[in-house]
Amino acid sequence: MAGHRACISLVLPLLCRAGVVDPRSLRPPLEYTDAFADHAAAPVTLTPIGVIRSPYKERFGTPRQPTVTTQVSGGGAQRGCIELRPDAGLDHTLRGLAGFDYCWAITLMHLNAGWKPLVRPPRGPRRAKQGVFATRAPHRPNPIALSALKVVEVDEAALRVTVEGLDLLDGTPVLDLKPYVPYADSFPRAKAGWVDEVRAEEDRLGYWPPPPHLLQQQRVAMCQTSPASKGIRDFWKKQYSAIKSANSSLPILLRESQGIQAKLTAAYQGGKETVVVVDGLSEAEFGAKLESLMKG
Repeated sequence: MAGHRACISLVLPLLCRAGVVDPRSLRPPLEYTDAFADHAAAPVTLTPIGVIRSPYKERFGTPRQPTVTTQVSGGGAQRGCIELRPDAGLDHTLRGLAGFDYCWAITLMHLNAGWKPLVRPPRGPRRAKQGVFATRAPHRPNPIALSALKVVEVDEAALRVTVEGLDLLDGTPVLDLKPYVPYADSFPRAKAGWVDEVRAEEDRLGYWPPPPHLLQQQRVAMCQTSPASKGIRDFWKKQYSAIKSANSSLPILLRESQGIQAKLTAAYQGGKETVVVVDGLSEAEFGAKLESLMKG
């Protein structure tokens, strides 16, 4: 069959030049799409081109957007990779992608079951319900996700793309990859409906509070206190490396906001918590509190 097509493609130009075939008859009709008017409701079959390899094994602690990484598992944007299928004829498909800073990953949220027309976003004015198509909710009529991921490394031979800023579970099927092109994909002055009413401090992990078994994984780079507490902030920066490397038997300090006070919560494996009030403490007092926590 392929040979017949090749012969036809060679013969047709000759027949057209000889006047045997009218070249206009080979063009699609002007109303070409009318022949497919009924196809909009037809089922669509897509085959994944690859899979996401991610440190996230469950939804709790997984970022709900690539750029929202406060209080997520790992304490910030995590790296992973996109592995393309070696049996799908995808050789050379990654050529040129390394020249882009970001790529779009179109994926299938295969573990989601069911959806609702109205959903209540994890943030927003009075948590009012919104139409599912006015949200980024994962439960959708067609559970397709779109993630803008930072391209760290492209291994064309291994069909692997290392990315940063994952908001996807390990094992998520990948349907397509596209380069992120700023002039076409970025609209910084665009309105964002109800999202424009969300305060920046509310833009955090959607699943809050996290379950107890994830508390010990939460970390924060520094304590944000009042301007008068600069000494405490500097002290925190110095001590953070020791806290960050602490094992599960030592406290991991979490930042909380309650009224005008900034607090540090030391979370231990098993759910035991100790609260340290930061505002009003001198550097020495804060150091003593921190040292006592580290000693258990």
